[in-house]
Amino acid sequence: DALDIKISSLEKDVELLRQGTINNFNILVFGNSYSYRSAAQGDANLLRLLDSVGVNSFLCVVGNGGASFQSNYTKYTNNEKNSYRWEGDAITGVVDKASEPMTYIEALMYKPWDYIIFHQASKYSGNLESFTPYLQDLIDAAKIYCDNENVKFGLMQTWAYADINGAYPTTSTTEPIYNNQEDMYNAICAT
Repeated sequence: DALDIKISSLEKDVELLRQGTINNFNILVFGNSYSYRSAAQGDANLLRLLDSVGVNSFLCVVGNGGASFQSNYTKYTNNEKNSYRWEGDAITGVVDKASEPMTYIEALMYKPWDYIIFHQASKYSGNLESFTPYLQDLIDAAKIYCDNENVKFGLMQTWAYADINGAYPTTSTTEPIYNNQEDMYNAICAT
């Protein structure tokens, strides 16, 4: 067991949604451009899905292009601002790039987050060793700086992408080697 991370189940919150006990979520996503695409773009984005079941939500995606847990951790320890930030809510359905990027700590203190979701860079998602110690360290920091002692943590699973224009590394000592999309998919599922 390489990681001592407990990722929250949504089962209890889904039941509270059904009962009408919960009607608002604040969600922070740390990751990269794929995090934004998954959480905030398109017809099936997270805000629209929550709105469709009557949950008003606020979403903030903070990250850097191609960012891994390691690079996000480095930005956190150096107190560097992330490259971008998108915000939106279910009422307007708008997710816009915000004017001011934030540091990891500023983002954690921005709202009393109900969920903090982490997203690994796609090329590392099938390599469990790339998660340690960075993901646990980011979660530990979130527990310190988030103003909600009941915050829940999640992991956004990435997808296996096709090898378009040589996206897969062919030789590397630092990156996982995938031979094809199915190989990448199997590695991600095994992680």
